[in-house]
Amino acid sequence: MSTLQVNQVDCANCGAKIDIRTGIRVKTFTCEYCGAVCENDQVVAIQNQQEIKERFAPQSFLKLGLQGTFLNSQYQIVGRIRLEGKEGEETWFWDEWFLMSATGFPLWLIEDEHGYSLMRRHLPTEFIDPYAATGEYVVDGSLYRIKERGMATLSFLEGELTWRARPNEVVNYVDLEQGDNLFSMEYTQTEIQYTKGKKVKRETLIEAFQVSPPDDLPKESPKPQKKPKRKFHYVLWALLIALIGGAAFFFSIYAESFGTRVFRVAPQIRLRRNTPVTLEFKGLDGNRRTFKISKGPIVGFKFRSNSFGGGRSDLGFWASATLYQVVEGGQDKEIGTMDVDFWFATWVEDGELSSEHKYRDVVYVDDLEIGKEYYLVVETDVNPSSSRSSLGATLQIEVVDGAWDPVPIRRFSYGVLIFSVLFLAFCWFMVSDD
Repeated sequence: MSTLQVNQVDCANCGAKIDIRTGIRVKTFTCEYCGAVCENDQVVAIQNQQEIKERFAPQSFLKLGLQGTFLNSQYQIVGRIRLEGKEGEETWFWDEWFLMSATGFPLWLIEDEHGYSLMRRHLPTEFIDPYAATGEYVVDGSLYRIKERGMATLSFLEGELTWRARPNEVVNYVDLEQGDNLFSMEYTQTEIQYTKGKKVKRETLIEAFQVSPPDDLPKESPKPQKKPKRKFHYVLWALLIALIGGAAFFFSIYAESFGTRVFRVAPQIRLRRNTPVTLEFKGLDGNRRTFKISKGPIVGFKFRSNSFGGGRSDLGFWASATLYQVVEGGQDKEIGTMDVDFWFATWVEDGELSSEHKYRDVVYVDDLEIGKEYYLVVETDVNPSSSRSSLGATLQIEVVDGAWDPVPIRRFSYGVLIFSVLFLAFCWFMVSDD
């Protein structure tokens, strides 16, 4: 059975010996002793070892060093990255385990809340544009549907990788599926990586790796302590109030997805500082694209941009969207202007690379007339604080009719939850046990 040959290199930060199994193909590796992320003899980031051991612990029996048979070849897990996605208040994460064979062929084992999938690099017969605004893609003659698309942050990495990777990097992704067949695109401004594979069962992995993971038995719930009868009644009331607040909070999380989309554009723009770009959206027939309000009373305007940044810099641009109502006779009525901005910033603090970004803005309007037609004219330019005088980006705009504004609902939920805590505290200390 072929195994990977082990070589050792010195950590550029602490000098510890690090085992390398991918040879000259390695581009990034980590030190398990000091947390350094290295590219050859350079330290590009430091990960807090004490924090990451618990926070980014594996979700299952998978771990570095496991060897298994896939596609009739022996593979070993040599690296892992954890990616985190966020949209509004919703956050999620998944692990991508990097496997390498003795012959130098890579595989990716994806582990998320839905299970496992085994992926390998794929070169399509025709170029597939990840920026295309569509729900379906044709891959080598087969039709795939989009399962999920968005942006993710590389929050943690361990082991060794054959590509350059750093904590807090942001990547775009599009995941597609056709039954059990999967196709994925991960891309930045400079490169696109295509992978193709299938879903795989947990039992198949256990057999391939020849491991016996412990059973995932639920822990025994602690027995509730008895409380005095009168206080117990007030506890129930406080829990009921808190339940109402919690329900309102969770409703606010999903409220932003309510409504019907009546307008959507996603133009790619090239910006130069002090040279504003005006966008007027037209259809294939050359006429202005408009949308009609039929539900109301709240209309959501959702603005989103892609990850236009990269490197240690401050990047960004602003957009000013003016809303007009179509009026017969050509004297269209200006309703108002929505100002949004998008940015990406990185910096080094205490030897650790950090970043922040804003790729999304939502504006809610509640005074539009039902049955009337409207259109948008957008002016955009590079932010004055941007370190670059020009940049390219995609500006996605969606208009949702019959939307729900989650902010008032969320404020109500916070108020109810705070009241339930204060009510419980008051009753606990002031009510007699008799």
